[in-house]
Amino acid sequence: MEESGIVGFTALFCSQAVFAQMLGLEEITEDVVRGWAETKTILTAKIGRRRVINLHRIRRDLERGKSIFCQGDYDDE
Repeated sequence: MEESGIVGFTALFCSQAVFAQMLGLEEITEDVVRGWAETKTILTAKIGRRRVINLHRIRRDLERGKSIFCQGDYDDE
């Protein structure tokens, strides 16, 4: 997953590096995404030894009208 960098539109999870690339902004690096994950601003899941971004949940939240992601949004997850 992480080595190829290829993620389809229906992927359930992706690496932090791929998520940063998907956002397409120079200011958002893998380190920024890692910070969001550590502060529970975005939801992650642990698969094996890797911590990945839960794209499925982010898409669902966006479809339900969520437009702002704040620190601690996923503290209870």
